[in-house]
Amino acid sequence: MTDDQQSTSRTPAPVAETSIEKVVSLPSPPAPLPTIPTKNGFEIHRERMADRQAKLDHHRQSAEAGLAKLQEQLHTLVDEEKRLAVWEKMRVFQAQLGTIAEEQASLDQQKESLAQKEQQALTEQYRQSLKTAQIEGMVVAGKIRDLVLRGLAPLLREFDRWGEQDRLARNNLLVPPRFEPGTGLRIAGQVNTDEPHFSWATAIDGTVREAITEVIAQAQRSEAELQKRQKANA
Repeated sequence: MTDDQQSTSRTPAPVAETSIEKVVSLPSPPAPLPTIPTKNGFEIHRERMADRQAKLDHHRQSAEAGLAKLQEQLHTLVDEEKRLAVWEKMRVFQAQLGTIAEEQASLDQQKESLAQKEQQALTEQYRQSLKTAQIEGMVVAGKIRDLVLRGLAPLLREFDRWGEQDRLARNNLLVPPRFEPGTGLRIAGQVNTDEPHFSWATAIDGTVREAITEVIAQAQRSEAELQKRQKANA
């Protein structure tokens, strides 16, 4: 026996029914949602609800079409017995629509509940993501400070020593300008070396050095601020 046959067997026999007039069988109620579904659970329940919604829409449309068909048929009938039979079928469709409306309200509540739980789960996920980002960021920030203060700063000091050695050696090689005795003619000085200047040879000029110095200064400030916070929280 089909769903349509089961439905009609519970009601008085109608007059000359067509397929659209047959009572619409309702799908079984959906399984209850778990209290705390997982992310995959959210997706599964959304798919189930979408399927349930499609079935409800289909049964609602079928019931409304059947009811409209019976209403048209009622206007053409004169025989009272046949009119009563049509009225009985109309009551069945009306009851079906009432049941569909109740199930729609229940489904809407489940949708709202699922949306709230999903939003709560997303909020917690964002909180965990924020916490993880800060923890991992602190680790990387420590590595940056360590690299600057214990790596870059000593390298800059070593670089400055070589720069000073270059300056002193260049000054010692320099032949200063002089004046020719008797004539007073000025004889230009000589650098006495073909080596390029230190900044050109190293490709680190004053601008680059100032930038590195600023990075080191800011890293020192950051380190001091971190120690200050740690002492305050101790």
